Amino acid sequence: MSKFIVEYNGTPSVSHTTIAQNTDNEVSSVKRLIDNHFSDFKEFGVLGFEIVKPLNTELGGRPSKIYYLNEPQATLLLTYLQNTPIVREFKKALIKEFYQIKKHFAIGKEQFNQLLNELSQKSNEADEYKAKYYESLERENSLLRDRLRFKSENLQKSTRLSESEKENIINLYKSGLSQAEICRKTSRSDTAVRAAIRSAL
Repeated sequence: MSKFIVEYNGTPSVSHTTIAQNTDNEVSSVKRLIDNHFSDFKEFGVLGFEIVKPLNTELGGRPSKIYYLNEPQATLLLTYLQNTPIVREFKKALIKEFYQIKKHFAIGKEQFNQLLNELSQKSNEADEYKAKYYESLERENSLLRDRLRFKSENLQKSTRLSESEKENIINLYKSGLSQAEICRKTSRSDTAVRAAIRSAL
């Protein structure tokens, strides 16, 4: 969806690991901050999360929890972090991304409402138009899903990694990123990322 924002359960969200990595904070420290103020974040909606298993179960280790925060939850978390220059820069960048996403949705909603107002005196025509509008949206969504599926399939194709890519993946893994996060960040397949990590173990 963007550099920092992903879609989680249909909502534009940002993971606590992404926030930690871009604000020079430890992932565990940011997670602990959320856990300690969990009720605060719940005031702004359900706090989504996923459980990620260790990449190499033979080495042991416990599954980790990754939180996904919506816009107000992410903003709240950033206010709880120390207001350093890097935190301020990331806060501005994240706000801009959320704004751009909302702006695109708002344009479509505004056009739709305008058309409905024009047809308010002709309810039958309005109902017919709404049905056609929703059909059009469904066609567009179907095309978008096909494109995303095609892109995902291409990303999953196993290709040879360069030495610099392997080194980057290993560094990301050592910094605390999950395998899924590394795949998204590097646009490399799950198989390629796993192979790079195993080569360093």
